[in-house]
Amino acid sequence: MNDNQKIKKKAYEIVIEYEKTRDPTVKIVIYEKDGYDLKSQSDAKAKERHIEVKGCKSDSIGERWLEEKQYKNIKNDPYFYLYFVKKVFSSEPEVMELSAKELQCIEIKKIKHYLFRIKETVACKKWKKII
Repeated sequence: MNDNQKIKKKAYEIVIEYEKTRDPTVKIVIYEKDGYDLKSQSDAKAKERHIEVKGCKSDSIGERWLEEKQYKNIKNDPYFYLYFVKKVFSSEPEVMELSAKELQCIEIKKIKHYLFRIKETVACKKWKKII
């Protein structure tokens, strides 16, 4: 398993744990198609979430790539969320969740893929310590 695969695997684990703290009745399915990684469904009245997971080892997000399907989900899927996990291997990883609506406020440039940059201070969003 290469370094990127280890980061992705650990980020999945952290996001799944985070989703369970958000709603104990949640069921998570590793989906990895249609432009997102996880499907979160709840027995409660909470809406289904289609979650794309991005992770990094460092304390800074910087620029990240989106695939065409992910970009289309930002525009068309009201259940789409992008979860960033920073410091994935630390004892205190942090998660930021952004809805499709919130992502539409971020500048996204198309090069070959779509490239976006998250500044550490995204309006109205705070990093949450979950572990």
